Amino acid sequence: MQVRKIDELEWWDFVENCPTATFFHTPDWYRVWKEYKGWGMEARCFRFKSGRTALLPLCSKKRLKGLIKGYNSGPVGTYGGVISNTQLAKEELIKLEQHISSFSSLQIRINPLAPIFRNTYFTREDFTQMIDLSQEWTTIFKQWTKGHSSAAKKGIREGVQIRIANKNDWKAYYDIYQDSRRRWGEKASNNYLWDLFDQLSQLKSGVCKLWLALKDNKIISGCLCFYYNQHVVYWHGASLEAFFHLKPVHVLQYHIIQEAIQEGFKWYDFNPSGGHEGVVKFKKGFGTNINYSNIFKTQPFIYRLNDLFRKNITG
Repeated sequence: MQVRKIDELEWWDFVENCPTATFFHTPDWYRVWKEYKGWGMEARCFRFKSGRTALLPLCSKKRLKGLIKGYNSGPVGTYGGVISNTQLAKEELIKLEQHISSFSSLQIRINPLAPIFRNTYFTREDFTQMIDLSQEWTTIFKQWTKGHSSAAKKGIREGVQIRIANKNDWKAYYDIYQDSRRRWGEKASNNYLWDLFDQLSQLKSGVCKLWLALKDNKIISGCLCFYYNQHVVYWHGASLEAFFHLKPVHVLQYHIIQEAIQEGFKWYDFNPSGGHEGVVKFKKGFGTNINYSNIFKTQPFIYRLNDLFRKNITG
């Protein structure tokens, strides 16, 4: 097996010819985090004697005060791992596993569209919730719970309007996100700065769409989605608490999923829920199915010692 780092042109060529690649496998996603966090970005190409190839995208950052170089595939817990546009042989998978296991510090969330490794290879089981868009919209909508479908209809009756954000709308959405973070408090799973959303707003409009819900021309909610190959993923959302009664999130999903069907996408992905059972239940109400997105993680010995030392100090 030959392993080499490839440039962005080759990286793009690979993901564009891999139908199971998501936006999270593209150089654009890694560049966002390079600009926002200063993380390194690279892609490793594996070529086997059979002529088959595979790709592993990576971002890197210093850990333990710069003593260790940590890798993620992909950034902030999004899908990554090895992708290939062909079925790899058993011995080729074994060689890939050996290469991945050689990293001193690496975390991968596997792509649920192409889990090419056996389930036992991963260190933690996790899942996402998805909708198969090969069905008719009327069939999908019938699979929503009565509460969800009624909420969408109520919001529409109450005059909630939906549109795609323009450049000037992104800051208003960020302000709504800050209001949501105040409400979430310590339960918040992220704390992104405006610089990140500014970076995202500069992505191609067909790849990144910020959907907005409005009432009387006031932005009250939003959903940030990424589009690539066969896959649409809902990555970020926020709403103003004062307008919850208008059910803007349900109206947003009503429109976003319909458009994804019309545009010919195969999957609508609500993304993993970070262990929040209430969020899992909410997504289930849209008629989603479970798709496993397991996590593999290595930790260097010195890092494990550091964790043990901190636990002993704190009791």
